[in-house]
Amino acid sequence: MTQPLQAIGLASIAALTVGGSASGQIDLAPRVDYSVTATPHQTSVADFDGDGDLDLAITADAPDRVKFLLNDGTGGFALGTDVDLPSSSSPKGIACADLDGDLDLDLVVALYGLDQLQVLLNQGSGAYALGASYPVSHGGTYVIVGQFDSDEQPDLAASCRDSGSIDVLLNLGAGLFGPATAYAAGVDTRALCSADLDGDGDQDLAAAAHDSEAIVMLMNDGNGLFTGAASLAMAPLKPEGVIAFDLDGDGDQDLASAGSDSGQNLMTIFEQTAPGSFAGGVDYPTNGTDPSALIAGDFDLDYDMDVAVVNENSSDLTAFANDGSGAFGLATLFATGTDPGHLAAGDVDGNGALDLVTTNEFGNSVSILTNLTDSAFTDLGFALAGTNGLPTLVGIGTLEPLSTTTGVIGNGLPNASAFLILGVTRIDVPFAGGTFVPALNAILPCTLDGNGEFTFQDTWPSDATAGDAFYFQAWILDPAGVKNFSASNALEAIAP
Repeated sequence: MTQPLQAIGLASIAALTVGGSASGQIDLAPRVDYSVTATPHQTSVADFDGDGDLDLAITADAPDRVKFLLNDGTGGFALGTDVDLPSSSSPKGIACADLDGDLDLDLVVALYGLDQLQVLLNQGSGAYALGASYPVSHGGTYVIVGQFDSDEQPDLAASCRDSGSIDVLLNLGAGLFGPATAYAAGVDTRALCSADLDGDGDQDLAAAAHDSEAIVMLMNDGNGLFTGAASLAMAPLKPEGVIAFDLDGDGDQDLASAGSDSGQNLMTIFEQTAPGSFAGGVDYPTNGTDPSALIAGDFDLDYDMDVAVVNENSSDLTAFANDGSGAFGLATLFATGTDPGHLAAGDVDGNGALDLVTTNEFGNSVSILTNLTDSAFTDLGFALAGTNGLPTLVGIGTLEPLSTTTGVIGNGLPNASAFLILGVTRIDVPFAGGTFVPALNAILPCTLDGNGEFTFQDTWPSDATAGDAFYFQAWILDPAGVKNFSASNALEAIAP
């Protein structure tokens, strides 16, 4: 190719409204289990050792600690070095971000037994040491990182199961946090998520209130102060998990939960119909028993959002493929380890498709279910976490001349400014605590939507010859990231 950048038509790339696409097939390989010789609870997925692939940090008790499974670069894992936590602390939730601004990923853990959030500071080489701890209400179970006020620094929110509250801790600077402010959030508050639920540009909160049989929402005033909004009834179901995502491609955030009662085991979808208002729940049987944690992602690479749910008592995982309009087909079941209690996603094997990870409490193990859907794009890794964890970049297309090629930036900070970088070589230069992979041959500024997503589409060059290579990566302005940046994984596309 003599003019690869002009041929790909970057000047004409524009946002694409996604919807109406045919549902794909979610195809996961049989699980591979890794023993963690403890009782695992939740996991965070990120590049903790800085080698460009995705590792796992896992909260566990008996004894209390954070355990690491380190990726060998092909999607296989080996145990890393544990970080011991205080005795009887019973760690549950875990999240990662650069909390102290020193160019690496730190961790925050909800210590259920001590009513605290414990910060673990990265020492610069992937080794962690205990930092400050912060009191929260009784029974901290989940913790998330978000930007809740206007100072562009990462804040914390925790759901506290025994007190029925969501506690918010605002960043004071230098990785220190102010005292927790507790907001009533129903009875037996469990999973927690943040998203712009009312379209005003700031991050709101939603929690699964198990014994209230409802999803409880808190709306942000933009300064980190929250007000209760109308709850979403799920009775007689008792919700365990909750997520926010764009179900139907209309640009706003919808909600999904999972729960069970009286022999019913359902995923429930709440579609946003107006800012801050949601339609009554639409139920989908999981065909498993006691569904709990769930996660959204484009698992079949058809550029709409699918959902996966773990079923604790039947020890399996349910995958629902989106038909493009926000409706889901029949549930597909995949076996996991015993009693899966938490679910995470990431491309751990680098084939360009999201894999799934479950923590199995009674099995003392972690299950990896790799995605068998092949992408013409190779995932090179090197993602850098931000407000919502690791941003993603997915490529869709065959790379045949004149075929349609689509790219989707996902899991970024909603409404953030971003840059899609295209290079015809890779440089792998350290930048802002991450790795800048493509050469700077072209830069496309863009703005993520309210879901933290941006979709672009173009025609693959007609004069592409076999072996022509392109490299893509997205960088996002994000106060929770290292040096105020987060980054997607890098993709390699080589013309067939």
